[in-house]
Amino acid sequence: MAAKITVSASDVWGYFQDAKEDLKSHMHQIAGNPEYGVAIFVTEDSGLPSIVVTADDVQVYEETAVNAHDCQKTVEKIYDDYLTSKVIASLLGSDDDSDDLTALDIEDMIDERESELDAAVYEFVMTAIQGANFDDYTSDFDDICEDLKEHFLEYMARKHGLPVYRPMMLEYEDGTEEMSEYPYEDMEFEDPDNPLYKA
Repeated sequence: MAAKITVSASDVWGYFQDAKEDLKSHMHQIAGNPEYGVAIFVTEDSGLPSIVVTADDVQVYEETAVNAHDCQKTVEKIYDDYLTSKVIASLLGSDDDSDDLTALDIEDMIDERESELDAAVYEFVMTAIQGANFDDYTSDFDDICEDLKEHFLEYMARKHGLPVYRPMMLEYEDGTEEMSEYPYEDMEFEDPDNPLYKA
């Protein structure tokens, strides 16, 4: 029997938003592969969509998405792993690294997230100044927004301990690089005693 997709990967985030209250107590099936007894569900986890995979009614995988882009990418990968010929390897926990993120995937992920954060900061600034003409005060609008983004996200993480989803490549003293999705836990700052971050 062919795999069946009830909710496409690109629609799962919106589906979750519409059904969030019910998903707090129920799982909704969004896809399945009857040939292998696989069912894929979405449920709610701390206000975010969690994608659950079961095989013969036993949970074999679960992953929570943090935003619309991440949700689509997560569901696309889960659909690929459990609704295609890869299902056997996925259920057996294959060590095949063929699905690892490529350098281009990582670059795209970083660029997409930075664009989302830039848009959020822009909306915040425009709301804060209540329609005032920014050019009357400065010509460095882009630089100011970038500065605000850097300080605001760092402040959230260091002052309040909130998780910040901002994937980036971190470079270490030995020259090695590693991608981190929540970089502020690993970053060293030039001004650790900045009074802004003190309780």
